[in-house]
Amino acid sequence: MLGAGVMGAAIAAHPANVGIPSLLLDIVPPNEKKDRDIIARTGLEKALKAKPASFYSKRGAQLVTIGNIEDDLEELADVDWIIEAVIERLDIKHALYTKIETVLTPGTIISSNTSGLPAHMLVEGRSDDFRRNFLITHFFNPVRYMKLLEIVPTNNTNPQLLLFMEQFATNVLGKGVVLTPSFRTLVERKVEKLTRGGAVPLAVRVTCGSQRFQRTVRLVVRARRRSFSSESSADHLLTAVEGAVDILCRQMREAQTRRRRVRTRRSPVDANAPGA
Repeated sequence: MLGAGVMGAAIAAHPANVGIPSLLLDIVPPNEKKDRDIIARTGLEKALKAKPASFYSKRGAQLVTIGNIEDDLEELADVDWIIEAVIERLDIKHALYTKIETVLTPGTIISSNTSGLPAHMLVEGRSDDFRRNFLITHFFNPVRYMKLLEIVPTNNTNPQLLLFMEQFATNVLGKGVVLTPSFRTLVERKVEKLTRGGAVPLAVRVTCGSQRFQRTVRLVVRARRRSFSSESSADHLLTAVEGAVDILCRQMREAQTRRRRVRTRRSPVDANAPGA
């Protein structure tokens, strides 16, 4: 487990709950000389004190070994699964993946706990083996109690790995797995949908002359601009536009429902109404 924050420490605790040893690593703080494992140690201590509890029993913490990325990186060569849960910045994750590849044993599973970065962007510049064995495993907080685990493959993820991870997460970790297509796959599906016969006229009809739609697009694009790199802006703009259309359609459906309710309340004939 790389990253000993709230999520990282709790994720490291969960395999320990079912008897699987885990290694919890984090960075060495600048100028730290006394305890180079202080961040991982603190993360484990917080997991032990967490309410609700991260461990089934405090004895489970004995299966979690702490360390740091500088001194203990080579330990990753002997693990079966590397989970990354560091800060949600693409450059930091890429730098960490570069370090991982220097000690990576072929076939080792690598996953990220990211909830906001697209899988295909995470593996940019990585080796073929890294790409085949990479996916997103998004745990939810608190890890022990939230049954859902979202698994997001890339277009390069080994299908057999995907099947194994679904079975392992369900049967061993006790999770309810949701398989989510990669971001790029979703974009490709949306493009395909937009190019079908009936979809484009609908989109034009919904958006034509709508200032509300244009405002929504601007808001969505502005909100998402900071999360993604510029080279993928076209894909993300498409997603933002699709999202804005969905918002507007929902608003229109809600307005139509309200109008129908109003008409239903007025439908009984009023004896005093003209023509009654």
